[in-house]
Amino acid sequence: EYRVPEHCYSTPSNLVGAGTPKSTTPIKSAEEVTKVTWKLRLRVAPQDTDYAIEIDNTGSIAELKEALVKHGDIKPDSVVAQNSDRAKMRIMHQGSELKDPDLLHNTKVTNNSVVQIFVRR
Repeated sequence: EYRVPEHCYSTPSNLVGAGTPKSTTPIKSAEEVTKVTWKLRLRVAPQDTDYAIEIDNTGSIAELKEALVKHGDIKPDSVVAQNSDRAKMRIMHQGSELKDPDLLHNTKVTNNSVVQIFVRR
């Protein structure tokens, strides 16, 4: 059981108990969300090259990876062109790795966000 340290002036109000769910944000399906086109900037490491992508907020992370692979500005010598396998791409946003089945509107990604992509060689 957690005990509040003596140096605290008041009892914290945001303690998580054993029966408290981890997330209170409801996960919505693509049908429950208004479809909006978002502009995202994908920053690909290790080259730190930015690509502007437009994708629906109801799309998945797998669709975001596919949009990057099919992007028209990718040069033949870039990391993405040489390693276009989506399984080698890891997408990070605000310190969290986003998995392929995740839908964009259920993540912290918003319109005009910068999303970091790491490509394994």
